[in-house]
Amino acid sequence: GAYALLFFGGVLPACEGQLQALLKWDFWRQSFVWCTILSELMLGAHDLMLNACSYHGSAPGRAEGEELREGASAWSDSFQFFFYSRIAFCATFALLFASNAKLLRQLHALLLGTVPLRFILLSLFSEALTVLGFYLASIAYSLFYQAAIVHAAEASMSQLLNLMVAFVLFRCFSVGRASAASGLRTKLVSFVLVTLGLFLCGEDGAAARRR
Repeated sequence: GAYALLFFGGVLPACEGQLQALLKWDFWRQSFVWCTILSELMLGAHDLMLNACSYHGSAPGRAEGEELREGASAWSDSFQFFFYSRIAFCATFALLFASNAKLLRQLHALLLGTVPLRFILLSLFSEALTVLGFYLASIAYSLFYQAAIVHAAEASMSQLLNLMVAFVLFRCFSVGRASAASGLRTKLVSFVLVTLGLFLCGEDGAAARRR
């Protein structure tokens, strides 16, 4: 039941609150749906590897006598994974830019100074926040035994914060798209369903640990 809440809560905004759209082939044929599925599969694989490399505690139901490496060790391993994954991240983008003529032209325009400075500064600030967020997420994966739950919690909080920021920017400063201020009920219901699913998963894990 908890995982059903996570699934339906997660897809609710994508089908604009109409879950029956999931039964139609036209919904699954949309390019953004396939891109989202592939993206989530890749992110899920990354998170599983991160959790496997950095989490050293015991999952619910395991013997108490198992060897644990907590605290500084978990943080150290998560930082190493974060460091090497960022190197791979940069290498991947370098390969993409080197193999794509359109991206190369955009990079050339950036180096020539044709891109306004405010966009560059905002992008740098945004990327700095993103890197910090990835690092904090890597710590979270090192502290909890189930990577899928951490991933869902990360997505749920990101959804709520993005919704709040986008809504405030559009309503108060006319920055962003009108879609940011639409469908609020569906997005909030999605957040509540995902949060409830996370709570139930956490309760199941806590109960298993007590046994």
